[in-house]
Amino acid sequence: MPIIISIQPKSDYTIKVKFDNGTTLILDMKAKLKTMRFQQLKDKDLFCRAVADKYCIRWNEYIELSVKEIFEIAQNC
Repeated sequence: MPIIISIQPKSDYTIKVKFDNGTTLILDMKAKLKTMRFQQLKDKDLFCRAVADKYCIRWNEYIELSVKEIFEIAQNC
């Protein structure tokens, strides 16, 4: 599984994600904001405070996305 090397959250609820294998993708989170799990991210300030370690994107101690989930979301767009 690729490792996240950087992220760039945008105010339009997308995130540019760069991986160590050279892949870069734009993750569109708009549809996910309608779910109970991600509805807090409608707050643009919170959304834009996303941070990443090698294996996931985190917004707070309750909301995170794993690398596997990132690729699943990207494939469903």
